[in-house]
Amino acid sequence: MKDPKGYLTAEQVEMVLMAELNLRNKLLIRMHWVTGARVSEVTHIRVNLIDFEDEMVTIRSLKKKAEEWVSIPIDRETADMIKEYLATRGFDSEWLFTADGKRPLTRQMAYYIIRGACERVGITKVGDPRISKRGLHPHCHTLRHSFSMDWVKRGGRPEVLQRILRHVDYDTTISYLRFTAQDLKDEFDKIKGGKT
Repeated sequence: MKDPKGYLTAEQVEMVLMAELNLRNKLLIRMHWVTGARVSEVTHIRVNLIDFEDEMVTIRSLKKKAEEWVSIPIDRETADMIKEYLATRGFDSEWLFTADGKRPLTRQMAYYIIRGACERVGITKVGDPRISKRGLHPHCHTLRHSFSMDWVKRGGRPEVLQRILRHVDYDTTISYLRFTAQDLKDEFDKIKGGKT
Protein backbone atom coordinates (compact mmCIF):
# COMPACT_ATOMS: atom_id res chain seq x y z
CA MET A 1 0.00 0.00 0.00
CA LYS A 2 1.32 3.44 -0.82
CA ASP A 3 0.13 7.02 -0.58
CA PRO A 4 2.72 9.00 -2.53
CA LYS A 5 0.59 12.04 -3.31
CA GLY A 6 -1.79 12.56 -0.41
CA TYR A 7 -5.14 14.26 -0.48
CA LEU A 8 -7.48 16.33 1.67
CA THR A 9 -10.69 14.94 3.10
CA ALA A 10 -13.98 16.68 2.27
CA GLU A 11 -13.94 18.14 5.79
CA GLN A 12 -10.44 19.55 5.30
CA VAL A 13 -11.42 21.12 1.99
CA GLU A 14 -14.40 22.77 3.69
CA MET A 15 -12.03 24.11 6.37
CA VAL A 16 -9.80 25.59 3.66
CA LEU A 17 -12.80 27.15 1.90
CA MET A 18 -13.90 28.71 5.20
CA ALA A 19 -10.49 30.37 5.65
CA GLU A 20 -10.30 34.13 5.31
CA LEU A 21 -9.71 34.34 1.57
CA ASN A 22 -10.71 36.85 -1.03
CA LEU A 23 -13.47 35.71 -3.39
CA ARG A 24 -11.12 34.96 -6.32
CA ASN A 25 -8.90 32.68 -4.25
CA LYS A 26 -11.86 30.92 -2.64
CA LEU A 27 -13.37 30.34 -6.09
CA LEU A 28 -10.04 29.07 -7.44
CA ILE A 29 -9.89 26.43 -4.71
CA ARG A 30 -13.56 25.55 -5.14
CA MET A 31 -13.18 25.09 -8.92
CA HIS A 32 -10.34 22.61 -8.34
CA TRP A 33 -12.41 20.76 -5.74
CA VAL A 34 -15.66 20.68 -7.74
CA THR A 35 -14.24 19.81 -11.18
CA GLY A 36 -11.14 17.73 -10.42
CA ALA A 37 -9.42 19.65 -13.22
CA ARG A 38 -5.68 20.15 -13.53
CA VAL A 39 -4.24 23.49 -12.44
CA SER A 40 -3.51 24.64 -15.99
CA GLU A 41 -7.09 23.82 -16.96
CA VAL A 42 -8.59 25.76 -14.07
CA THR A 43 -6.37 28.80 -14.56
CA HIS A 44 -7.30 28.88 -18.27
CA ILE A 45 -11.09 28.79 -17.87
CA ARG A 46 -12.67 31.29 -20.24
CA VAL A 47 -15.68 33.23 -18.99
CA ASN A 48 -17.60 32.71 -22.24
CA LEU A 49 -17.34 28.92 -21.82
CA ILE A 50 -19.26 28.85 -18.53
CA ASP A 51 -22.85 27.72 -19.05
CA PHE A 52 -24.79 29.01 -16.05
CA GLU A 53 -28.12 27.61 -17.23
CA ASP A 54 -26.92 24.01 -17.54
CA GLU A 55 -24.27 24.46 -14.81
CA MET A 56 -21.36 23.30 -16.94
CA VAL A 57 -17.90 24.67 -17.61
CA THR A 58 -16.02 23.80 -20.79
CA ILE A 59 -12.27 23.55 -20.37
CA ARG A 60 -9.40 22.89 -22.70
CA SER A 61 -7.40 19.86 -21.69
CA LEU A 62 -3.76 20.94 -21.81
CA LYS A 63 -2.24 17.56 -20.91
CA LYS A 64 -2.29 16.00 -24.36
CA LYS A 65 -0.64 17.25 -27.51
CA ALA A 66 -3.95 17.11 -29.38
CA GLU A 67 -6.34 19.85 -28.34
CA GLU A 68 -9.35 18.50 -26.46
CA TRP A 69 -12.29 20.38 -25.00
CA VAL A 70 -14.46 18.83 -22.33
CA SER A 71 -17.54 20.03 -20.45
CA ILE A 72 -17.59 19.36 -16.71
CA PRO A 73 -20.61 19.83 -14.43
CA ILE A 74 -20.52 22.31 -11.57
CA ASP A 75 -23.03 22.72 -8.75
CA ARG A 76 -25.41 25.66 -8.21
CA GLU A 77 -23.35 27.06 -5.31
CA THR A 78 -20.25 27.21 -7.50
CA ALA A 79 -22.19 28.79 -10.38
CA ASP A 80 -23.54 31.43 -8.00
CA MET A 81 -20.05 32.08 -6.63
CA ILE A 82 -18.74 32.60 -10.18
CA LYS A 83 -21.53 35.11 -10.88
CA GLU A 84 -20.78 36.98 -7.66
CA TYR A 85 -17.07 37.08 -8.44
CA LEU A 86 -17.62 38.32 -11.99
CA ALA A 87 -20.01 41.02 -10.73
CA THR A 88 -17.58 42.29 -8.09
CA ARG A 89 -14.11 41.91 -9.59
CA GLY A 90 -14.17 45.35 -11.17
CA PHE A 91 -12.75 44.55 -14.60
CA ASP A 92 -13.61 42.63 -17.75
CA SER A 93 -11.42 39.76 -18.96
CA GLU A 94 -11.81 36.68 -21.11
CA TRP A 95 -10.20 34.66 -18.30
CA LEU A 96 -12.03 33.67 -15.13
CA PHE A 97 -8.83 33.80 -13.06
CA THR A 98 -6.31 36.54 -13.69
CA ALA A 99 -3.83 38.55 -11.65
CA ASP A 100 -3.64 41.58 -13.91
CA GLY A 101 -6.97 41.54 -15.77
CA LYS A 102 -5.29 40.52 -19.02
CA ARG A 103 -3.46 37.21 -18.71
CA PRO A 104 -4.60 34.00 -16.99
CA LEU A 105 -3.35 33.30 -13.50
CA THR A 106 -0.08 31.35 -13.56
CA ARG A 107 0.35 27.84 -12.19
CA GLN A 108 2.83 29.19 -9.65
CA MET A 109 0.38 31.77 -8.33
CA ALA A 110 -2.34 29.11 -8.05
CA TYR A 111 0.09 26.89 -6.14
CA TYR A 112 0.93 29.63 -3.63
CA ILE A 113 -2.74 30.52 -3.18
CA ILE A 114 -3.72 26.92 -2.43
CA ARG A 115 -0.71 26.18 -0.23
CA GLY A 116 -1.21 29.43 1.69
CA ALA A 117 -4.92 28.74 2.24
CA CYS A 118 -4.14 25.27 3.57
CA GLU A 119 -1.44 26.59 5.89
CA ARG A 120 -3.87 29.22 7.17
CA VAL A 121 -6.03 26.44 8.65
CA GLY A 122 -3.06 24.39 9.87
CA ILE A 123 -2.66 21.94 6.97
CA THR A 124 1.03 22.00 6.14
CA LYS A 125 1.54 18.40 4.97
CA VAL A 126 -0.58 15.82 3.18
CA GLY A 127 -0.04 12.09 2.86
CA ASP A 128 -0.20 9.22 5.30
CA PRO A 129 2.90 9.45 7.56
CA ARG A 130 2.78 5.69 8.16
CA ILE A 131 3.32 5.13 4.45
CA SER A 132 5.01 8.22 3.09
CA LYS A 133 8.57 8.88 4.23
CA ARG A 134 7.81 12.58 4.42
CA GLY A 135 4.67 14.57 4.11
CA LEU A 136 4.09 16.57 0.96
CA HIS A 137 3.10 20.21 0.90
CA PRO A 138 -0.49 20.72 -0.25
CA HIS A 139 -0.65 21.97 -3.84
CA CYS A 140 -3.04 22.28 -6.77
CA HIS A 141 -2.86 18.61 -7.72
CA THR A 142 -3.69 17.71 -4.12
CA LEU A 143 -7.20 19.02 -4.81
CA ARG A 144 -7.46 16.85 -7.94
CA HIS A 145 -6.56 13.82 -5.82
CA SER A 146 -9.00 15.01 -3.15
CA PHE A 147 -11.81 15.25 -5.72
CA SER A 148 -11.01 11.73 -6.94
CA MET A 149 -10.81 10.15 -3.49
CA ASP A 150 -14.05 11.83 -2.45
CA TRP A 151 -15.72 10.53 -5.63
CA VAL A 152 -14.64 6.96 -4.87
CA LYS A 153 -15.53 7.16 -1.17
CA ARG A 154 -19.05 8.34 -2.08
CA GLY A 155 -19.51 5.34 -4.35
CA GLY A 156 -19.06 7.11 -7.70
CA ARG A 157 -18.36 4.84 -10.66
CA PRO A 158 -14.66 4.67 -11.64
CA GLU A 159 -15.46 4.72 -15.37
CA VAL A 160 -17.28 8.06 -14.95
CA LEU A 161 -14.37 9.39 -12.89
CA GLN A 162 -12.01 8.34 -15.69
CA ARG A 163 -14.02 10.47 -18.13
CA ILE A 164 -14.11 13.49 -15.80
CA LEU A 165 -10.37 13.28 -15.09
CA ARG A 166 -9.62 12.48 -18.75
CA HIS A 167 -7.28 9.61 -17.90
CA VAL A 168 -6.21 7.70 -20.99
CA ASP A 169 -5.23 4.66 -18.92
CA TYR A 170 -7.97 3.13 -16.75
CA ASP A 171 -5.28 1.88 -14.32
CA THR A 172 -4.50 5.50 -13.42
CA THR A 173 -8.12 5.98 -12.35
CA ILE A 174 -8.21 2.65 -10.50
CA SER A 175 -5.26 3.82 -8.38
CA TYR A 176 -7.76 5.92 -6.41
CA LEU A 177 -9.32 2.69 -5.15
CA ARG A 178 -6.14 2.01 -3.19
CA PHE A 179 -7.01 3.66 0.08
CA THR A 180 -4.59 4.72 2.79
CA ALA A 181 -4.23 2.79 6.03
CA GLN A 182 -6.47 5.29 7.87
CA ASP A 183 -9.15 4.97 5.17
CA LEU A 184 -9.16 1.20 5.63
CA LYS A 185 -9.38 1.54 9.41
CA ASP A 186 -12.21 4.10 9.20
CA GLU A 187 -14.17 1.94 6.77
CA PHE A 188 -13.58 -1.17 8.89
CA ASP A 189 -14.82 0.63 12.01
CA LYS A 190 -17.88 1.89 10.13
CA ILE A 191 -18.79 -1.60 8.85
CA LYS A 192 -17.78 -3.65 11.85
CA GLY A 193 -18.45 -1.07 14.53
CA GLY A 194 -14.91 -1.37 15.83
CA LYS A 195 -15.61 -4.92 17.03
CA THR A 196 -14.11 -8.20 15.93
